Amino acid sequence: MLIRLLGGAVASMLENAAPYVPIIKATAAGAEQTEIAKAIKERIDKFSESMPIFMKALDELRSLHPFIGGELIR
Repeated sequence: MLIRLLGGAVASMLENAAPYVPIIKATAAGAEQTEIAKAIKERIDKFSESMPIFMKALDELRSLHPFIGGELIR
């Protein structure tokens, strides 16, 4: 019952949003060309590239400290 209700709500939202999709896409395409958007994308890319190094550091920290490793959580 709940799934059918949610499915109907999602379908209704998609139907109501359909006329605005071209406007949103055009706005997003224009915004992507700004210097601010380019800077944000560059920083997100750099952050993504550094994540494996950060996760490795957290794994090392976990091996040194039992609380961080989750051993004391019940």
